[in-house]
Amino acid sequence: MSTDSSDASPNEILQQVLAESNATEALPEALRASGREEPPSTREEMFAFLDGALEKALLGVVHPATASHVLATVRERLAGVDQSGTRPRSHVDDPVGEGLEDMPDTLPPPDDDSAAFHYDDLVSGAIHQRITPAWGVRIAAPDGHALVVWAVVSEDPELLAVAHRAAPRKVDVVTASSLAVLKGALNRGAESPSSAVVVDAQAPSIKLDRTFATLTEAADVRVILWRMSNEDRAGLIDEIPQAHAWLPCEAEVTPAEIMQLLGLDFVDVTGAPS
Repeated sequence: MSTDSSDASPNEILQQVLAESNATEALPEALRASGREEPPSTREEMFAFLDGALEKALLGVVHPATASHVLATVRERLAGVDQSGTRPRSHVDDPVGEGLEDMPDTLPPPDDDSAAFHYDDLVSGAIHQRITPAWGVRIAAPDGHALVVWAVVSEDPELLAVAHRAAPRKVDVVTASSLAVLKGALNRGAESPSSAVVVDAQAPSIKLDRTFATLTEAADVRVILWRMSNEDRAGLIDEIPQAHAWLPCEAEVTPAEIMQLLGLDFVDVTGAPS
């Protein structure tokens, strides 16, 4: 049921729309990113909040189509007009770009033969139009106290080189060469929501079955699953349901873009952070 803007505060309107879209998890992230304890109390401030911190937080927890719907609905209820002013994401000429607004909140992995496109980097936002869904990775707020650990389960030389070169000083990049090393990295990074694990399904540094068994024992760990076939991922989810929450990335996603998914704003072609 819609909320009449004449009867509700901007905060109440925002809370109701987020609840209707199952996107309430985005609000605490947006408040932390904007340095606020509570959402804005005026419409003007709320519009700025929507365009800034909330939009970024939504893209970390829901499908881009859902994020656009949330922003447009809040604007409509605040302003009382149909034209929300929400910035639409440009469509690219591929099957995913067409009719993005009509897509469900989650997408199945693409067919192998649909991965033949070449795309630009994540900074432009084009990743949200790719066949590889980039939504679903939690955008973690920086934590100046907890140790951030990125564990890389891979023998891919480019991925390892980019990870070690691009990671900020506060991040400990660990090449998981054994289960003991992986478990140690998970334990050391457990206090930070920015910690993550990258699993390379084509060239893992640890056998995948042992890696996945270890990850299921970890609490609330972010996982990027790189270069796993659709068939293998479907079988993995059947055996380990929580793997559905791990972000699948096709081979089209470059090591530099993986660093951006982990939290870097930009990574140049040499792997150095800007």
